[in-house]
Amino acid sequence: MPNQEIIRLAVMLTFMAAFLNMPGSPTLASQPTPLYAGAAVDQSRLDDNEDFAWAALIGTRPLTGLGAELQYVNLGHTSSSISTQNPYPATLSRDAQARGVAVFAVAYLPLPISNLDIDVKAGLSRLDATESQTYTPIPIDTCLLLPPPPNAGCASRVHQTNMNFAWGAGVQMHISHVVLRADFERFLVVGDHPSLVSFGVAWAFP
Repeated sequence: MPNQEIIRLAVMLTFMAAFLNMPGSPTLASQPTPLYAGAAVDQSRLDDNEDFAWAALIGTRPLTGLGAELQYVNLGHTSSSISTQNPYPATLSRDAQARGVAVFAVAYLPLPISNLDIDVKAGLSRLDATESQTYTPIPIDTCLLLPPPPNAGCASRVHQTNMNFAWGAGVQMHISHVVLRADFERFLVVGDHPSLVSFGVAWAFP
């Protein structure tokens, strides 16, 4: 997990711990929940770049230590460009995006704090991912006269739908029927391993 993601999760955990220590904080002990739904936002890491990402989720926790969750995730849209002078001035631009659904089995680890949960999850994701690459010689905007560098076509676009393993871990804090969440999740698409660090909120239906 990249250092920035570790720092982001640490900040979220610190916020939750501080809230727990506030006098009179309303809490509800962790317990089985027939149904919950919510959303999460923050940043994803896709193609070695960060972008705004979000997720919508619905889940169930029929047992104190076991549940299941279905998510729709949008890992954002990232772009980058690299300039080179060898053997001639040129720009290599890359563009990537990924979105889709994931289903997880969720295990909740027991903690001495009644309204705080740590969870680990594993499952499958089905993500639509697109990666585009454009090579532009400068000042000639064509690839007919000069060959591109190795592994860089004049313009290429790869679109794939992947069903692959996905996993994650997180922490949840219960305040009455509101659940505050901090999660890390990792997926597999188009030769990449995009990840999502998010802070979200869910409503546990009574």
